Amino acid sequence: LAVAGCSGGESSGGTTTAATTTSATTTAATTTSATTTAATTTAGDGTPVFVGGPILPDLPSPQLDDDNRFPRPSTVADGLGGPPTLDPAVVKAAKDAGCTVRAFGSEGRNHVPPAEEPDYGQAPPTSGNHFQVPAKWGVYDRPVPDMLAVHTLEHGGNIVYVGTKVPAAARRALGEMWAASPPFMVVAPGASAGFPQAGVVVTSWQRWLVCKPFTAQKMAAVTAFRDAYRGTGPEGSAALHAAGSVDFPGAPEPIVEDPGAESG
Repeated sequence: LAVAGCSGGESSGGTTTAATTTSATTTAATTTSATTTAATTTAGDGTPVFVGGPILPDLPSPQLDDDNRFPRPSTVADGLGGPPTLDPAVVKAAKDAGCTVRAFGSEGRNHVPPAEEPDYGQAPPTSGNHFQVPAKWGVYDRPVPDMLAVHTLEHGGNIVYVGTKVPAAARRALGEMWAASPPFMVVAPGASAGFPQAGVVVTSWQRWLVCKPFTAQKMAAVTAFRDAYRGTGPEGSAALHAAGSVDFPGAPEPIVEDPGAESG
């Protein structure tokens, strides 16, 4: 598989674009109302607005799934090498669903301050330098800053980025999947440059799955990606919130948290 170089950028929209930086995804906007139905993609303050309701309509109560809360062996070694292998089951599920799965070379994994704003080679990013604290586990209705998202991937997380024009039925299916087994999962709006607004992108460290357009019939590909890669990042950590505040400028809070993620 070809790898997007660090000097350029690759969009999940399938064309080469300038890489997304943290400033492009960090906002201080207020949260989107759960009853919003306007057929626009952003509110006046730039907050994503999902056509036909909230990011995950009719979201069931999340289950306490501690069986999947602990890390598994890394599938990317130390997370600093070239493109990792792709699980054959994921490749098949992606092909059957009409989705694309890819692996990328590492862009590093150092801690850097917010002002550094790494220039990630993929949008949304799949590796690279990042803030010292990861995002909290759960569902967001505002974009998660890239520097938090990348640290979440390092801990074995999967991030499901959702376009604002994904049909409500498909978003409902995503919500059912998340609620049944929330560990190591973040769901958030896709806000990177060129993001396919009718699509979904799922990331893990050095890999992504792109389904555009996304429908409920393509859920098998998302589930296969999750089952193969969650909890397998280069920094083996349980799916628990970091102690204390995230303390990143503009960092949103999840609208629904993984109920088992509190570290105490």
